[in-house]
Amino acid sequence: MISDKELLHGAALLVLLGGCRPLRIHLVEASGVYAIDSPNTSLVLMLKYSSKPTSAWQFAFTEKDDRLLNELRRTKPETTAILGLVCAKDGVCRLAVADLPTIGLRVGELAGKAVSVSRRSGSSYRVHGPQRRPLGYTVPIGAWRELDMWDHQ
Repeated sequence: MISDKELLHGAALLVLLGGCRPLRIHLVEASGVYAIDSPNTSLVLMLKYSSKPTSAWQFAFTEKDDRLLNELRRTKPETTAILGLVCAKDGVCRLAVADLPTIGLRVGELAGKAVSVSRRSGSSYRVHGPQRRPLGYTVPIGAWRELDMWDHQ
């Protein structure tokens, strides 16, 4: 049987990848980390899932998440790293790992910390830092579909 997490991770990948061909997708970590390569670019994608049906959604980082992102940053600094925060069936909030300092987080210091994402009907996602501190950081609801990583180097 397919879990809700697996189902929504698959849906998020399908929307992100769209009609891109050819692709190589490698599952780096069973918890939802993928290395995705096209002829033009490479991407590391970490999907985090919240099952809460309505806003606000909470996403916690484990020691394993932090270790993995730190290792990828160290060994592949040229690779774009993206967090896909799957907000139950509402959608996916895209957050570039390079933007984490904007919300008060740093790779190498993520373990035990969390972010939350909220969204009012018809509005963008709002990302809140640790302790749900409002940061004024917003992500348009369609940003996941608009990740144009396949047409440039």
